[in-house]
Amino acid sequence: MKGFVHQHVVAPFELQALSGGANSRVYCVRSACGQYILKQFFTRSEDYKEKCLRELNFLNMLMRKGMPNTAKVIAHDIELGLLLTTHLSGEKITSPTAENVKKAFEFIVDCNQTCAQPLRSLPQAKDAVTTLRDFITLVENRIAATEQSGISPAYQRLVNTKIKPLFADILTTHSQLNWEQSVNCVHLSPSDFGFHNILQAQDTLYFFDFEYAGIDSLWKLTADFFAQPQIPAPIESISVLKDMPLFGFISEFKEEFIFAYQLTRIKWCFIIGSCFITQVQKRRAFADKGNVLDEHQTIKTIEHYLAQTAQHVQLMTKQL
Repeated sequence: MKGFVHQHVVAPFELQALSGGANSRVYCVRSACGQYILKQFFTRSEDYKEKCLRELNFLNMLMRKGMPNTAKVIAHDIELGLLLTTHLSGEKITSPTAENVKKAFEFIVDCNQTCAQPLRSLPQAKDAVTTLRDFITLVENRIAATEQSGISPAYQRLVNTKIKPLFADILTTHSQLNWEQSVNCVHLSPSDFGFHNILQAQDTLYFFDFEYAGIDSLWKLTADFFAQPQIPAPIESISVLKDMPLFGFISEFKEEFIFAYQLTRIKWCFIIGSCFITQVQKRRAFADKGNVLDEHQTIKTIEHYLAQTAQHVQLMTKQL
């Protein structure tokens, strides 16, 4: 890794590990010429090259179009799973406001206006959806992953007694909808989009972490944004999207979008609980050497998140 940095950064330099990543190691590279960010992907994962390529292609597209609020690629090595970029300034937004939400989604609008023509050259985003049924499939795939041997018995009980019954209830409640309805998988999406991957410097937002990016549905991007639990966006602020024509589907297909959002919250229960899956444990230990699985606390976190679902759906319904 240091050999790669030596090729692209003037020595002497120092590497400082940064915390916060769940899938990759991230370092700040400091030299006399400035600061850079080095991302090291988990090469024992089968899809590490795919993740590195997704991020590289997304950043290069935005860089070619002059988008100002993402890092610029300095160098990369797909085989080694290394990506060197310029440094982004700013701090995490710990208590997002409606204005923060508006600016975040303006970035998505700008991406899709600026990069409209080259979209055909990008692959689909990770777990891209084309119909409402695909939201169901994403949950079913997560359920299947919990059925492997070695999963925590306490987590398995939670899945069987609370998560799966709620999933079944959501499907029954919305059985009259057309699950084959298109959700327009034609837009540029960072995919893992939320305040956990956003920095703020003064009044400007900066965006990072695009290893799942590609062409996807804005239904999924929006549902994930408001379901993401690490730094939650205020549910009431979804109303700011009603003034953005690109997101007109949230009002035009209100019931269908609420259905997609409910399924997305079920999916996020499994994402939180994915730390119980062996391969995910290894990847997170690689990304953060201090990562220690707290089974009791993780299950409590999922239970609390699950319990909030009805209230969040009610709040969102009022705003739409």
